[in-house]
Amino acid sequence: MQMLRDEHALVADYLKMDTETKRRAYATADQEAAALKVAALEQSRLRVAQAESLAKTERKSATAKTAIRIEPVALTVAARAGEPLPLAQLAQVANENTAAPRVEEGPVRSRFREFVSDVRRVPGWFASAADWMAESAPVPRLPHLPDLQGRQFRAEL
Repeated sequence: MQMLRDEHALVADYLKMDTETKRRAYATADQEAAALKVAALEQSRLRVAQAESLAKTERKSATAKTAIRIEPVALTVAARAGEPLPLAQLAQVANENTAAPRVEEGPVRSRFREFVSDVRRVPGWFASAADWMAESAPVPRLPHLPDLQGRQFRAEL
């Protein structure tokens, strides 16, 4: 009986030590996960700040590039009443200055463009499937009905 109690005590001690070890391991894992979350949050904040500063500098440079320069056009003696003014030169200068800068194509943007083009094709898919089904479906033929003119029918209840 004493051996059974000793064995029971050893098993109980082992289970207590195992439980304590697991508790410590879980606590350490939780602390490490919290530290990783904080580090990831800080890293994402830094990326957002960098992106915002880059966007601000791009906006400033874009507004500086797209500002319209109005250059005076020298009118010659040939510009008199009834003759067209030389507006083509002004239009060329305006087109050169107002051209929007090309945004680089990233993986997200290209996937979005592919998705939009696929979505635009969906109605066509349904139309072609409906045409295919209409062409391949057999036309039902109704059986020939006998000529019922001149016959007398009696209704029974």
